[in-house]
Amino acid sequence: MIFEFGAMSDTLEAQANHSGYTLGEDANRLEKIKNARAMLFLHGVLTESENEKIIKRICDKVEKALKPFD
Repeated sequence: MIFEFGAMSDTLEAQANHSGYTLGEDANRLEKIKNARAMLFLHGVLTESENEKIIKRICDKVEKALKPFD
């Protein structure tokens, strides 16, 4: 599953829902992490390579949290 991490992208939960999944209790926490990464990158705190590493780590956490709708 592919997630978008742009500043104007849908929430991770909404993106998961489009594919028939949910992030459950982890949705808010993961969304806050996604937004924190965007803020740091947009303000020049993160380099491009740091940003890409963080996105990969967030994706790993999102994939572990994904659960199919019952």
